[in-house]
Amino acid sequence: MTTRKFNNRKWKIPIIIVSAVIVTILISSLAVLPLAFGGRFISPSFELDYYVGDRMEVVYINGSVVRVRMISFMVSVTNSYFRPVWVHYNGFEIVLLIYNRTVTEPADVVRNKDFLVWGAFWSEPFQWIRTFDMNIIGAPTAYEYYVARKDLSNYTMEIPVAGLGGYYIGDPSIGGQGWYGQNYISGGPVPPDTYYIYCIAFGQVSKPSNLTVISVLWE
Repeated sequence: MTTRKFNNRKWKIPIIIVSAVIVTILISSLAVLPLAFGGRFISPSFELDYYVGDRMEVVYINGSVVRVRMISFMVSVTNSYFRPVWVHYNGFEIVLLIYNRTVTEPADVVRNKDFLVWGAFWSEPFQWIRTFDMNIIGAPTAYEYYVARKDLSNYTMEIPVAGLGGYYIGDPSIGGQGWYGQNYISGGPVPPDTYYIYCIAFGQVSKPSNLTVISVLWE
């Protein structure tokens, strides 16, 4: 009977390589991906709150027509990664824009100005909401204030696993002004049409949500 001696030298190099690959994957998943590619894991969304009134008639989510005096927006951000991620963005934390058609780059309100109906933004350092039809101290309109500052860079935000919520635009309880069918330039009512709402949260753009205005009841 002969005894063979097992020689494991030839397995050392593959084991080292596999171990290195595993370590690299772990480092990437725990450090590199959340920091460098965090924007790929978050997505903004928003809900419309309808306040009953007599300023305009709109199509409600169930298809019925309702009369409202104002619409406000609640913005949330979800994180699909298993760890907190970091996102890098320009300008403002939360932006909401309404267009009369779909656009390819919603944040570019200068290029899309002919289609822009209304907008609003929220800023963390100042803890306030401004709509495009309001004035800003030192600037003629909030729209121009937004245009001048929307490309400021070097902002970073950590998004927890649970995501973020509670960003209200237009909620009267916090002094915001919502949308009641006004055009931000003229201040007058918009014509009946379908409008497309975009939300930009920490640099990430949501898919548009459409809102059909049946009639505007004020002049």
